[in-house]
Amino acid sequence: MPIKAAVFFNSIVRPTVNEFLCDTGDLRRGFLAAIVLNHTADYWWLENKITYKDLSSLRVDLIQKCPEFSVIRDVADASKHGELFRASKQMSSSDQVKPEKVLRTDGISVFSPTIVMFTLDKKTSSEPLERPVRSVLSMWELSFK
Repeated sequence: MPIKAAVFFNSIVRPTVNEFLCDTGDLRRGFLAAIVLNHTADYWWLENKITYKDLSSLRVDLIQKCPEFSVIRDVADASKHGELFRASKQMSSSDQVKPEKVLRTDGISVFSPTIVMFTLDKKTSSEPLERPVRSVLSMWELSFK
């Protein structure tokens, strides 16, 4: 098992992602969750260079295993660069990730919590960032078993 990657995952990624999952309306925590989930690939690659030609080939493999990794990568990169220009991007700007009030119901009442949402370039509706965060977290958890 990759040692540095496991330490990074358990000491940085899990707590950061859990903070976001406890407050899915916090944009800062959403960006940080995406950043650390994305950076786990860097740690994984350092300890698995024999398996992958380069970091790019690892990212291709991760997206094949978990297509939502590409969303996490774009959110992380958008938070860093503000705008994305790489050909494989699904979003162009950090402005496409933002807290929004959404209508929810528990079957009895209607309420409107604030949730961090993202919108892909080719979509008109936004989706909760929580979904790809949970999906990529699960992918990494399986990798570290």
